[in-house]
Amino acid sequence: MNLASRESGSSAPQLVLEFSASASPTPSPTPVPLTPTTAVTPTPATTPSPSPSPGNSSLAFPIRAIFYYPWFPEAWTQSGLCPYTRYHPTLGYYDTGDPAIIRQHIAAMQYGGIQAAIASWWGQGHHTDVDFAKILQASDGTGFKWAIYH
Repeated sequence: MNLASRESGSSAPQLVLEFSASASPTPSPTPVPLTPTTAVTPTPATTPSPSPSPGNSSLAFPIRAIFYYPWFPEAWTQSGLCPYTRYHPTLGYYDTGDPAIIRQHIAAMQYGGIQAAIASWWGQGHHTDVDFAKILQASDGTGFKWAIYH
């Protein structure tokens, strides 16, 4: 892995990795090529794994994380176009500052096996700063983890 930064001295970014002992990772299923003669039998539904306890502050590698952009509803309008998308979100043209929407996003991410998100943050006084406080409150008790991307 290569990492680089133009910043140096006391303002240089740091990559901090914390490791903890954990069980071996779950093996990935082996893909089976389908041919016209291969019968596909449905697999029985499995019970989802319980979410990590809220008190557990560490994650085991590999970590599944995504970028989360709390720019909406402001970003629905750009370059004079509203909505600035060709798609229609399942939750409609949502507001990422709405705690109910944030909880739905977290639930969807956890359903997809995502353990953490990196939220875009534009600094103090910006609406993403206010929204990040709401993000943390909505996450309380879920075991979901957050990092800030500045």
